[in-house]
Amino acid sequence: MLEFIAAVAAAIAVVAPVVKNLGEIAEGGRQMLDLADKVLARFGKKGRDGRQPVELRQALAQVAAMPRAEFDKKAEEIIDVELADKPPEYRKAVTEYVKLIPPRVRASFSRPEDPTGTTVPAKWSATRAADIVPFLPPRPPMFQEGDSPPGADRWVLTERLGIGGFGEVWKARGKKTMLNTDSAFKFCLDPVSQKRIFEIELENIELVQKELTDHPNIVKLLDAYLEEGETPWLRYEYIPGGDLGQLVCTWPDDLAARAALAVKNIGILADTLGHCHNLSKKVRVIHRDMKCATVLVGKNGTLK
Repeated sequence: MLEFIAAVAAAIAVVAPVVKNLGEIAEGGRQMLDLADKVLARFGKKGRDGRQPVELRQALAQVAAMPRAEFDKKAEEIIDVELADKPPEYRKAVTEYVKLIPPRVRASFSRPEDPTGTTVPAKWSATRAADIVPFLPPRPPMFQEGDSPPGADRWVLTERLGIGGFGEVWKARGKKTMLNTDSAFKFCLDPVSQKRIFEIELENIELVQKELTDHPNIVKLLDAYLEEGETPWLRYEYIPGGDLGQLVCTWPDDLAARAALAVKNIGILADTLGHCHNLSKKVRVIHRDMKCATVLVGKNGTLK
């Protein structure tokens, strides 16, 4: 059961044989491709005539569809068997890494006919390592549920919202006076990005916090922790409704209706970016990463 997870665990044991090497996965490039290639090889040996083996599709569908609690339990059991010769701390680190896989599989398979991404697209296949890379987290997690952000003991992390080469994004809840208030914490874990924050981006962060807090279509930057030598973070208002890519998947099939929605939403985004780019003649904020994943959807459908 969960053969894909067993394949990932076995591949990690080769690519990163000790705990401290798990962090090297974040370097991406050849390291990640080697990991993906070893995962694919475990399934490729079962195929015939170069065709994509059915076992891989079935394994990914199982990962995508399994409830979180059930997946986490099975992953722990599989890794304990697959890596029985490894010390407990190593098995725990690998387990936390593979727990990040299901949402990446669902995000990769999400499409109009299945916005949940819990089924494998009919035409999907994997013939090279690069086809497996989207399912593999780019780094092991640094934070766990129940942790508090550095310098913010009154907040507790409750749900990992995303993980990437830059860092991690978490939903957090106040411990005492803000029990019913959620925020989103974005942690910068990449050393190069951290250096850039302290050398170049401080002015931009201050500008965003000062000038872009009252626009209805901009996520509010509420707080920042920018201590050198620590893990810097930005705290934003929490937006619960998914992103623009997921929203588009819910639009009707009728072409005229979709076109009208597209024009309406593009207009909103253009006006919002115009506000950022033209704060004044000398001071402005340039987004630099506009895509569906960075446009969030608020409770009432408001684009952020």
